[in-house]
Amino acid sequence: MMRRRCGGVLPRCTPRQRLAWPFSMWYDGAMKISRKDVVSRRVDPSLEIVPLFDGTDFKFDVALGILNGDHGSRINRVSDRIYFILKGSLSVQVGSDTFEVSAHDTIVIPAGTSHGISGSGEYLVVTAPPFSPENEVDA
Repeated sequence: MMRRRCGGVLPRCTPRQRLAWPFSMWYDGAMKISRKDVVSRRVDPSLEIVPLFDGTDFKFDVALGILNGDHGSRINRVSDRIYFILKGSLSVQVGSDTFEVSAHDTIVIPAGTSHGISGSGEYLVVTAPPFSPENEVDA
């Protein structure tokens, strides 16, 4: 299958190459993104984020959070967020509530709400609209 890029045709490209280009330049239907093909980023000493789907041209993004410690409270002024816990035991603070969570639990965080997470585990983060660092502030 040929994929388009900047009005031309790109016969084969790796997932890593595709992630470097805006989504609309190569999207042609269904897709698969492998964790091994994306570059993670260290947010702080306790949290690594693996961007699984950057959300360009969509209304959401998806990332994997790998936590070992305390990621302090934040407020995202624009985006709603969902945490789906994959493994481990975590404590999630949302506003004045604190939730003890483990595998297969889901936490919903409305935009503009203080939230923090601590413990050790992995979780999916779905953010809508897609995450932008300019929208995130310390609580």
